Amino acid sequence: MHAIKDEFGLYREKIFDDMLRRERKRTERTQTPFALIIIELRRIVKSKAKKSIRTLADILDGCFREIDIRGWYKQHSTIGIICPEVAQRHVEALQHKVESSLDKALPAAFREELSVSYICFPEIDVPEKADKSLAVYPEFKPTSLKKITEDIGKRCMDITIAAAMLAFTFPLFIIFSILIKTDSRGPVFFRQKRVGFGGRHFTFLKFRSMYLNNDDSAHQAFIKDFIHGQNAEVDEDTKVFKIKNDGRITPVGRFLRKTSLDELPQLINVLRGEMSLVGPRPAIPYEVDEYHIWHRRRVMEIKPGITGFWQVYGRSMSTFEKMVRMDIHYIKYRNLLLDIILLLKTPFSMFKGAY
Repeated sequence: MHAIKDEFGLYREKIFDDMLRRERKRTERTQTPFALIIIELRRIVKSKAKKSIRTLADILDGCFREIDIRGWYKQHSTIGIICPEVAQRHVEALQHKVESSLDKALPAAFREELSVSYICFPEIDVPEKADKSLAVYPEFKPTSLKKITEDIGKRCMDITIAAAMLAFTFPLFIIFSILIKTDSRGPVFFRQKRVGFGGRHFTFLKFRSMYLNNDDSAHQAFIKDFIHGQNAEVDEDTKVFKIKNDGRITPVGRFLRKTSLDELPQLINVLRGEMSLVGPRPAIPYEVDEYHIWHRRRVMEIKPGITGFWQVYGRSMSTFEKMVRMDIHYIKYRNLLLDIILLLKTPFSMFKGAY
């Protein structure tokens, strides 16, 4: 059995990942911030590697508290330090202390090979600094052959099915395009910024179902009430949360929404790699602004999907939190077999209406 620490006194990668994951989940519950410092060792001459790492480890011992957790973020190439209860306002002072210690104690040639980054969770912005936010999610690291295989399999399935469905439904694209242009003035496709994997923005596509030049304020207020559990009403036709009797929707758009056929252009998003066939519903940026910390998992940890666990099983769920919990359940237990089951069940639920 391997020791949890190596000869340099650093936690091994798997142990450190577990500690980082637990610290992030603790913050999601308590909103107590923490800082993560990542030190990347770009190039170390093998003959001097042990001596260099030992020197660096000794310096880090003098920079941090006993409660701070030091380990391998990536074994033998990147060191991570978790600093509990360190808020964004304290990071600048911490950075000055670390940088000064490294500059004074390390040879210039070795110091130049170190790249140091500082991340504070949950105060980091999403999605402007999404790449940094991803650092506190060690789940994303391809640590096992099984996970890599699953991810490749999911992407191959997405491309194959999306391409086939686009070819099969091409006549519908022509018909709906004519109906939409005849029904009201404006483009065929509705384009909107949505939040995808890792908090990154992408351009989301749907068939346009509304009149042009609409005011989003009513929808923003509705979303805010829905997320915070205030006065959100259920549409009697679809049994899901929507603005009832929404005057912004065109006659053709009402049909497209009720049958979920307005979602077909998202197959293009799937081919682009911005979405998957199966995953959480893609969020609007002003929706994410209202999220509690733990809600972010549904946009940070996986690509959004055209259909998903909640879309199939949870349309009648009464709260936003229940929807998020179903998304997290899918993220935790997802596999190709589950994706296939959800895809097969989707046609039976799509005519109930879409959220």
